[in-house]
Amino acid sequence: MSSAITTPRHTTQCGATIRTILALPVWLVYRLGLRSTVPCGVGLAFMTFSWVPLHARDVVAAEGFTDFADRPRRLRLLLSSYSDSGSTDALLDAVQARIAAHAAGLRERAEAGDPLFRRLVDDGVIDGLDRALGELAHGRSDLTRQA
Repeated sequence: MSSAITTPRHTTQCGATIRTILALPVWLVYRLGLRSTVPCGVGLAFMTFSWVPLHARDVVAAEGFTDFADRPRRLRLLLSSYSDSGSTDALLDAVQARIAAHAAGLRERAEAGDPLFRRLVDDGVIDGLDRALGELAHGRSDLTRQA
């Protein structure tokens, strides 16, 4: 289920303006407390990874997303909605850096002995992030094509 945010403009907590014609999952809208502001710490890169979605195909297919041909359009929509300027390549670079850092941080916590993060390793969750990074690196031209 999605919740559309259709007001003409919003302001981030950092003060940057964003265009919003975007459908987000209801749980994300609730979790982020999206009303008239979008938390800066959420990060456009992680939001892109989650909403386009750019996670590994097997992961998002298991969650019900199978319209992979629509991902380039969704990427352009997100970029145009949340950025007054910027290129698709720059955003994809940011996604790759953000997810690589996220996976490294999860691994560090697991190696430090945190049982929750150890379970993420054991269950293959972090391997899924690695697959997503590989797919993004090899499928970038498909994502940047114009429809």
